[in-house]
Amino acid sequence: MADKDEITALALRVVIDSYEDILGTGGKNSILNYSGLKELIDTPPSYSDSEKYPQAFVDRIIRSSVDVLGQPGTTAIVVRAGRSTIRHIVENNKDIKQLADNRDIGKVDKMKAVLAYYAANINRPPLIDIDENRAVFHNPGCTLCASVRSENPYCT
Repeated sequence: MADKDEITALALRVVIDSYEDILGTGGKNSILNYSGLKELIDTPPSYSDSEKYPQAFVDRIIRSSVDVLGQPGTTAIVVRAGRSTIRHIVENNKDIKQLADNRDIGKVDKMKAVLAYYAANINRPPLIDIDENRAVFHNPGCTLCASVRSENPYCT
């Protein structure tokens, strides 16, 4: 188990891959460069769930997104990144891919399993609500909404 301030290489890589899916290679590279993580442009993390990186790397990516794209732009990315993140996890982990391909397991149970695996990789609490149409993942350490006080849900 990683320290609470660490995430796995897989968790960082799927964030980076999701940014590239949404912003393209140039946009992703711009955010990484602005984040002070230029080294991840040419040498991205592996899809390993044993290699560790600081949680601060993802925090820097999110904060840089807010600086460059503003809050609405970053929120739009984070909404789309959820699906992209799940897709990259399934594509790059043979056990999760095998689970996803299993026709004997229902859609909701598959999502619960994939999100539990992701939660373990980011050292955050597991999924708190899921049904056929949506999944809500509670992350009290979310960089995007860490300093926000709101009566209504703020994050994506």
